[in-house]
Amino acid sequence: MHYITKLNKYTMEKLNKYTTEKLTVKQLEQGFDELVNLFPENAQILETHREEILTHIVNDTAPTSDSPLSTTLVQPKEMPLEAIKLTQCEEDIANVTVDVIFFVWGLVGLHVSAKQQVKSAVIKKLTPNKMAKILDKINDFVRKTKATDKAASLFNLFQELWNVGVFGAALSVAKSKMSIWEWAKTGVIALAQITAWVASGGTAFIAEAALSVMDAEALIEDSVKAVHDCGNKKIQSPDEVAEVHG
Repeated sequence: MHYITKLNKYTMEKLNKYTTEKLTVKQLEQGFDELVNLFPENAQILETHREEILTHIVNDTAPTSDSPLSTTLVQPKEMPLEAIKLTQCEEDIANVTVDVIFFVWGLVGLHVSAKQQVKSAVIKKLTPNKMAKILDKINDFVRKTKATDKAASLFNLFQELWNVGVFGAALSVAKSKMSIWEWAKTGVIALAQITAWVASGGTAFIAEAALSVMDAEALIEDSVKAVHDCGNKKIQSPDEVAEVHG
């Protein structure tokens, strides 16, 4: 089983290049604010080191090994994936959700493993009503045949998932596998770019996604499978699955 242990040199270099070329200091500050909003339980340590974290990101430096930022946050025990019972349709929707998360992370320059852990985290966000809305977006994504149209449809699917809160759930997995610094850098950069994409109406996202979406085999195949398996079936997962098993 693979876990996110740290950002490798290649990923860090891509993130550094991405930050320098595409994100302004103001956008990074917005990404930092979004990270604090998503994780209020970690607001104190993030705010305490706000200036230090942002300075390191902008200057492409890192804290020393004895810095508090080099430690790992203690996380509560996660509910195991096998404790949640899903229909095949719901399983397919969850798989597409994870595919989208990892595709978006790839656009930002972040390449991580731990798909099963991410899946376990995001499933707790997917109530039947939310799954039904996501499935509508998946259907539209599957119907599109041109790269630009598919990328535009993917942006709509991505926005739906963003509103559901699955990206925060995915970042919570990374939080327990990285140092505070690596997690904060990852979160700030990813959230800064996502916030910028949403604010712009998706123009930049579509332009970037169109270059690679047709090669996203897992995403496309899982989406087709979800459409096939779900059909007109009613999604029947328990509404309070997180509370029942939490």
